[in-house]
Amino acid sequence: TYFDFFSKDTFKIIEYAKYLAQSIKMRNLTSEFLLLPFFDSSLGLTTIFKEYTINEKQIGEIITSIHDTKPRTFSEIKDYFFYKAFNKITSISLENTSLITINLKYSYDVNVLLEKAADNALLRFKTPIITPEILFITMMEQKNNKVSKIIKRFFKNETNWYLLRYQLI
Repeated sequence: TYFDFFSKDTFKIIEYAKYLAQSIKMRNLTSEFLLLPFFDSSLGLTTIFKEYTINEKQIGEIITSIHDTKPRTFSEIKDYFFYKAFNKITSISLENTSLITINLKYSYDVNVLLEKAADNALLRFKTPIITPEILFITMMEQKNNKVSKIIKRFFKNETNWYLLRYQLI
């Protein structure tokens, strides 16, 4: 599968996106959840995004408005991430907790996006490894995907969109 060709950072992005979707009790991982993990400081992309006024807070607001979710209390979010850390350490599953959606599936859009990222990596960039930059470029270029439309909102003109794309390449 395309997961076999993810870099460690790209795999972390997908994993964090799943955690975000689970934390608001989604049944499917949709493409817009892939945006927020790109703001992880260990990826080094946040400085590039700040130049183009791509803002983590605004993306979070857009996602909550799209899915019409109520913000969780701080204790619920803390309990959820404590559960994830506990589950990784002990490998014991607490399936009866109300905070967890065990069977999170990838939406059709996410599957198409990840397959396209694998194609782009191999054919355009001549590497089998799917890096965060290749994934983000693929997300930008998908015309009919929600995530592409969200990214386009942050650009006042098409030139800046191309400049970001060039910087990522």
